[in-house]
Amino acid sequence: MECLHENREDLSHYGEVTLQQCQQCKLVFSNKFDSTTWSKDIYQEYYRNEISAGRFRFGLELIVRLFRLFRAYKVYTLVSGATSILDIGSGRGLMLYYLKKYFGFYRAVGTQISSLAAEFSRKKLGLEIWEMDLLDVPFETKSFDVITIWHVLEHVIQPEKYIQRIHQLLKDNGKVVIEVPNFDSW
Repeated sequence: MECLHENREDLSHYGEVTLQQCQQCKLVFSNKFDSTTWSKDIYQEYYRNEISAGRFRFGLELIVRLFRLFRAYKVYTLVSGATSILDIGSGRGLMLYYLKKYFGFYRAVGTQISSLAAEFSRKKLGLEIWEMDLLDVPFETKSFDVITIWHVLEHVIQPEKYIQRIHQLLKDNGKVVIEVPNFDSW
């Protein structure tokens, strides 16, 4: 996504890539992103080791799994009484797995465009994972008590359509948890 404002400042250069920030809306974007050539194939390399024991070496893998358990606990405490969740861009599905196993969620569903991560989630964790973009999944309206989207919204081409779809899928009094990076944070 790129804003239409004219006043921009270069923040950083990494070889051919330049990060720029709009001085009006503060959106940060890359000069190398082209929505006409975007492909889900870029995420295959990211999840290339999913079929093995873990994505990371043992120590780091343990920390990642503990972080996902903590994230599941955070969701559980934020939405007490919820029993259904949709996690958009569910990665390997660890948070969904923990919510289902330890926190009473009877329906834990994810979307994941990486076939390797989706396969891991389905085969190793037994989760309901849709290997497609949220906008293409045929969910019924008002299907979920809670919808989470962790560090995904900044990757989509039309975030406003995602927000509209999330609104359609949330049950009345449902909750949405959105986390995006803060470029100004350490």
